[in-house]
Amino acid sequence: MELPEGSKAFFVGTKEFEDAFADEVWLRVGHDHFPVAGGENDWMLSDFGSARSNDSGMGDALVPLFSSRSQSSVTKPLMGEAVALAVETHEIPAEVQEAISAAYRAAKEG
Repeated sequence: MELPEGSKAFFVGTKEFEDAFADEVWLRVGHDHFPVAGGENDWMLSDFGSARSNDSGMGDALVPLFSSRSQSSVTKPLMGEAVALAVETHEIPAEVQEAISAAYRAAKEG
C-alpha cells in the first residue's frame, strides 16, 4: 500500500494491530475474557502461534477462534477491549506506544 507523501500513518504489527501483541498476551485474553465453553481443552500458547501464521492476518484468525471455542459472538472491538484489559504496561509493544503518542500529539495540535 502506498501512502500519499506527507501523510501521517503508523503501521502496527506485520499485518494487523493484533500481530503486535505477544502470544502470551493472547493466551491471557483467552483465559480471562473468552473461556473455552465447557471448560475442556483450555487455551494453549500454540493456539495463538497457529493464528499468527494465518495468511489473512492474526485478527481475522482470532475472531473465529475465540467465537467457536468460547461459543460466543466475538468481534474485533471486543478483542481490542479484552487485550486492553489483559495487557500489562511493560507488554505494550513500542509501535503501539508510538502510534498512541502520535495520535495524542496530533489531537493536541489539531
